[in-house]
Amino acid sequence: MTEQREKVYSERRRVLDGEDLEPQLENFRAQTIGTIVASRTQEGRPDEWDLDALWDDLAHVYPVSVTQEDLIEEVGGRDLLSSERLTAELTDDAAVAYEDAEKRLDENPIARAQLGEEPMRVLERRVLLAVVDKHWREHLYEMDYLKEGIGLRAMAQRDPLVEYANEGAHMFKAMMEGIREETVEQVFANAARFDAAAARAAAEQEAQDAEPESAAGGAKPGARKRGTASKRAEGGSVLGTTGQEPMNQRITYTAPSEDGTATATPAPSVRTSAKPVRAAAGPTGAGAAAGANQAASAPAGNRKQRRAAAKKRRK
Repeated sequence: MTEQREKVYSERRRVLDGEDLEPQLENFRAQTIGTIVASRTQEGRPDEWDLDALWDDLAHVYPVSVTQEDLIEEVGGRDLLSSERLTAELTDDAAVAYEDAEKRLDENPIARAQLGEEPMRVLERRVLLAVVDKHWREHLYEMDYLKEGIGLRAMAQRDPLVEYANEGAHMFKAMMEGIREETVEQVFANAARFDAAAARAAAEQEAQDAEPESAAGGAKPGARKRGTASKRAEGGSVLGTTGQEPMNQRITYTAPSEDGTATATPAPSVRTSAKPVRAAAGPTGAGAAAGANQAASAPAGNRKQRRAAAKKRRK
């Protein structure tokens, strides 16, 4: 348990200290894709694999652009598919999708206003902190329940201490896999939420710009509510409080007590690296709407070439 706690706290400390998480998220993506592919391809021949279920699993993690037909045609037939080839191709596809998401965040005025000059890096830190804290709390409760019933293993001529250590290790491994998958999933999901927020702000601004002139003072179209995108960015946060409290203070969790409660001890506050910028610097109105639509549609057309480039780099 001590080793598990040290590993989790070390992970949190790296995030709180502002370490660049991009290489770690790349590793998370690769391991997540590998785990999902392995779960669907570990039994049977390639022509017996349920590729529809595999693609459905992947769609819950990231926006998949490569199709089953593309991969089957590329390898020369379904019988020639392999778990390794699927993992490599899908990992490249996820990497390209991640690059697209990061580019859209960089061009999103709301994301820059709420997350700072490097929105993807801040998003990664906040998501990872929230996911780690959530899974660690759940793991502490599960370990506590395991401890309560582990003594019964002695009736089966098993050493309770050995059983506790073995099952705890399996549970910790499952927790780490869950952290990796949920972190990747939530980064993509929150990037999409920022896309939607920017599109809504642009549509609202465009509608306001199209309003007839005010009869009272002959104001220009939309003058009464100019800057909707900026107000939206400076108002409610797309992420809410996700990962924000852990970034503002260091927290030490203790295992649940007999009454089922756990305690969290805050330590001195730490500053985040995000510096807000004004959303007004970005495009608004029809221009922003067009930009959002272009960002959403453009990646699908060139991902195939970019995956091919990624494969060349891998070789």
